[in-house]
Amino acid sequence: MDSKSWSSILRLLLMVIGGFIIAQLAAFVIMAAYGLNISELQNSGGSFLESANVGMLKLTLFVSHIFLFIIPTLLFAHLNYGSEKWSALNLNQKINYKQFLIACLFMVVSYGAVTYSYELNSMIPLADWMHSQEDNTALTLEKILEMKNAKVLIINLILIAIIPGIGEELLFRGLIQNILLKGLKNGHLAVWVSAFVFSFFHLQFEGFLPRLLLGAILGYAFLWTKNLWIPIILHMLNNALPILSLYYLKTDLTSIDPSKAEPVAWYVGLISVILGIVVGKYFMKNSSENEYA
Repeated sequence: MDSKSWSSILRLLLMVIGGFIIAQLAAFVIMAAYGLNISELQNSGGSFLESANVGMLKLTLFVSHIFLFIIPTLLFAHLNYGSEKWSALNLNQKINYKQFLIACLFMVVSYGAVTYSYELNSMIPLADWMHSQEDNTALTLEKILEMKNAKVLIINLILIAIIPGIGEELLFRGLIQNILLKGLKNGHLAVWVSAFVFSFFHLQFEGFLPRLLLGAILGYAFLWTKNLWIPIILHMLNNALPILSLYYLKTDLTSIDPSKAEPVAWYVGLISVILGIVVGKYFMKNSSENEYA
């Protein structure tokens, strides 16, 4: 990559780190306001989650996403692109509904491969702290996703689908993938590198490969449409559908955590890969003109 691209990556990284620090400080303030002792939290190993207040968890999650994803990306875009920030982020155009439907089909046919990749991921040896991280995340989700009425459902959709869909796509596709695309001059490499960063950033290693594939699907949807609204909506739908299923169909939490669902046969994953390639090629042919696609 050229020096300009490296400089952009470094500035963005510094802003995200700054947002992370502020988010952590805000989380500690929120927990302290709910009567939790910070020193006890640091030594609890996550056990405090079992009795943690759900409202506190949701407020902490909201603040974390705002400071970690949305504010740093918008600030970076404003400082670097000024009045052109919306076009630089590819947010200044209407959705082409044919492209959107093809993107939805691309995601649907590829999802078998995403699900099967949990099996491959389970074969990778992980450190104890990684498993502990997963347990804490699962326990947090379990508490948050107790939905007794429609009001709680709407709050959860905002917290788990809408805000992450916007914030994470702004960062990983709107900025990181775009910067990599300009620096590497290779669309496929930009998609997969940004997908790797997307998956690693979540620090949920039992689902690293599935999230890597999901990031690539969203990345190609962005690469081939040059419209960030499409991966944003796909990301929202991916997060929202299990929550809606949990609320309306009374499914269990395996709909939220596919790693605990029934294993998918290898041939389902293979068929999904083949269909994904076929639909992907059609998608690319019907995409916006892009010299790196």
